[in-house]
Amino acid sequence: MRYFVAVSAVDLDGVESACTSVASAVARSASSAAGMLAGFAANVGAAEAAPVATGQPVSTLTGLTANLGSQVLGTIVTFTAIATGGAAPYDFKWWLWDGATWTVLRDWSRGNIFTWRPSTSNPNYAVGVWVRSASNTADQPDGYPASTAAYRTIAFAIN
Repeated sequence: MRYFVAVSAVDLDGVESACTSVASAVARSASSAAGMLAGFAANVGAAEAAPVATGQPVSTLTGLTANLGSQVLGTIVTFTAIATGGAAPYDFKWWLWDGATWTVLRDWSRGNIFTWRPSTSNPNYAVGVWVRSASNTADQPDGYPASTAAYRTIAFAIN
């Protein structure tokens, strides 16, 4: 059965926003494979990304950790991403948020471990990672935009 959904938001003053575009998906049975996407966005909006084909395997980030140590400028920080599902081997793309802008730290590669030595203090840093299956060549995480399970971020400060 196909389900349809649209979302609106209510602010603290009780003012409700307009609804988003309608999205649809097909419900999975309890016996469906956990890594299989069963649906797609009806309207991808401003992202202009192509919907994911129904039944394609989708990888999921099940963990993102950081060995932050002392969080002092110049100290190496090691990030590790763990992925499951989809089709191995996985490709990872690493990003840096400086509080205002996302910048690519490392483009698509097979490395699920990323080390970085911050050269600037910033209380608003975050590192993000995307994962995609070996067969996916799109410059986006698996399942995007219908699934948010293939990307994560971890926030931290460098003093």
